[in-house]
Amino acid sequence: VAEQQFILNISNNINNMINNPTINLLAQKLTSYQPNSLIKSHYYFDFNSWDINTAHFKKIERALMKEKLLCFTYLSNKNEVSQRIVIPDILVFKVNAWYLLGFCTIKNDYRFFKLSRIRGLTADDQNFETKHAPSLSTESLEKLINPSISKSEETIKLLFSLDAVAKVYDHFTETEIQQQATGLLVTSQKHINIEFIYLILSFGQNVKVISPPTLQHQIKAILLKNLAQYDSL
Repeated sequence: VAEQQFILNISNNINNMINNPTINLLAQKLTSYQPNSLIKSHYYFDFNSWDINTAHFKKIERALMKEKLLCFTYLSNKNEVSQRIVIPDILVFKVNAWYLLGFCTIKNDYRFFKLSRIRGLTADDQNFETKHAPSLSTESLEKLINPSISKSEETIKLLFSLDAVAKVYDHFTETEIQQQATGLLVTSQKHINIEFIYLILSFGQNVKVISPPTLQHQIKAILLKNLAQYDSL
């Protein structure tokens, strides 16, 4: 019964986001089985705090069901705009965002597309044939969703002011944080990529990079470029 309540909670909250008839039917069926005996689960999932383009979602769902190609304009992490024609495979919820995993006929390979970066989404009248896209095993799908990171990690040291304590706790583990009289010293092993740099910048004046020097220079260069925008003031 506890497992039933667990699944019911997830189903209800996903359905609140996307209003999917299949998920709604699943929730109704779960409720119909001894509804009075359902016990409180130890877990509660609430996805409603994250926005989703339901119009995109429904178009992709229809394309999946009717085996239609999807055409859209996509903005990449590098701010590159491209036109894509995709054989849709699956919708993926990962790290607070929805993605479409599909076989891109332009790149001739499977690609992830973040739904919030898709524009001009349309379903082509042409039906796709699954033989035109390599089949994905469960193992291959898992590797696509959670790829192994080959880049080496670096030891980073960051000094945070006490005003940032709550946010520091959100992003670093207890073993990485050392309480000091004037702030928090964080020592961690990280892949230094643009996402991590943006995370550091989001702390504003409440963080100072102690090491490595390469990260110091990267942060400084971005801050100087930002300041240059206000030279005329």
